[in-house]
Amino acid sequence: MLAIKTIPVFAMDLGAAPGRNEAALAGQIRDACVKVGFFYASNHGIPRGIINAVFAAMKAYFSLPLETKMKFYHREGANYRGYAPVSDANFSAENRGDLFEGFVIGWEELIPKKDEDKKVNDDAMAIPNLWPSEPAVFREAFLNYYHATVGVRNALYRLFALALDLPETYFGDNNLPTMRSHYYPPQTGPTDDRIIGINAHSE
Repeated sequence: MLAIKTIPVFAMDLGAAPGRNEAALAGQIRDACVKVGFFYASNHGIPRGIINAVFAAMKAYFSLPLETKMKFYHREGANYRGYAPVSDANFSAENRGDLFEGFVIGWEELIPKKDEDKKVNDDAMAIPNLWPSEPAVFREAFLNYYHATVGVRNALYRLFALALDLPETYFGDNNLPTMRSHYYPPQTGPTDDRIIGINAHSE
């Protein structure tokens, strides 16, 4: 079995001028996925201010009292949006629960458009989000980060298609992803070995 000592790092350079050799980068990504299974993407183009803002908003939200956060408990609604408390998720029958809190959102324009169409390709993910009133910047910070990462995803889709010798638009960009923020609370003492941060799972 081949021993992997390092994970490849590829510069996305999303702000680079047109004409860069995407085919070469796609080939490197293909090679990494076949031989290693993972790679890091650097120079992704997400501004540091957007990253800092979403971290600050999440820290403020997850610091709120549990009863306040539970007002947006995702299982109270018809759709998977909103807050999940510790041990709400469990990715293994052998586990007692995953040790994290989460908050799930899906596609939404930061500034709603007139007659906004929520049915892109009749995607089941195009459903309303739940938004807490505190911290006040929660929605703006989360959506700014969400849209920035969707831009990175679309760039990766194009590179994945090229890596597979497919048309660069093969995977499209109309499907609507969900995003879940995680907060892993401090572990202050011994814990049951059946309670871990998040169990092995597939997306």
